[in-house]
Amino acid sequence: RGAFTLAHINNTDKVIAVEANPKLYKQGIAQFYGDDRVTLLNYAAYSEITTIPFYVSNADTISTISKDWIEDSRFSKDYVWFDPIELPTITLDELIKQYGLPELIKIDVEGAELDVVKGLTQKVNELCFEWAEESLDKINLTIEHLQNIGFTEFGYINFDNPLERPTNWSSWDKLDFNSKADPNRKETWGMIFAR
Repeated sequence: RGAFTLAHINNTDKVIAVEANPKLYKQGIAQFYGDDRVTLLNYAAYSEITTIPFYVSNADTISTISKDWIEDSRFSKDYVWFDPIELPTITLDELIKQYGLPELIKIDVEGAELDVVKGLTQKVNELCFEWAEESLDKINLTIEHLQNIGFTEFGYINFDNPLERPTNWSSWDKLDFNSKADPNRKETWGMIFAR
């Protein structure tokens, strides 16, 4: 709904926002109409440029390209998931090619973070992505990809306050994240930062 953009727009020159949900995309167009600092694109971020199924639930902020998220996350039981719509995709590499290197990439894609970071083949200044403890295996694969392209320091926060940053940074193997996350609990979540 634009909370991250609103929190940061006065501290940056430009925000390139990718919103897959057609309803939220239309709301964003209206919300940021006339603000040249915000470019809003209606794609699903992904590992390659193609067309993929996109699933929307009865909660407009909970939508995804991840079938695992629909079937085995905290949102699999108490939400209604509608038939998928087909959406064009874009990669992070393509966004960088079109708009230049960003200061920060924020990824919030409900369980599809690994699919998105696979579309990035170069290190950027900083990147953050949402984590949910039920996706611990995918979180570690996401970190592995980020390490392979040059990220060396990581930090995390609980929840998603757009202005909060980690206070502790270290290599992934020295961070206490894996010992605190419990995939079976399906309760805790937040943001992981990489630089």
